[in-house]
Amino acid sequence: MVSKSKYKKQYDKKSTERSYSEGDLVLLRIPQWKGGLKAEWEGPYAVNKKLSDVTYELQMPGHPRRRGNINLLTPYTSPIAECQIQQ
Repeated sequence: MVSKSKYKKQYDKKSTERSYSEGDLVLLRIPQWKGGLKAEWEGPYAVNKKLSDVTYELQMPGHPRRRGNINLLTPYTSPIAECQIQQ
């Protein structure tokens, strides 16, 4: 039991709580198995609905109900917005 609390304490140091609201733009991580363990980010997609604390329904063209786990999502920031912030 001591090691379990030790691992939790270490994990919590770098862990951050994330959540998204309806309409937020996110990128979805798609694993690629060709030529190694690569991953690509697709999107941006709009969050349609929060199904649970860790599962979101995404609005994607061609997919009626695509779901994504929070571990596979990252917030989308527009390249234009980044340029305006830097100036």
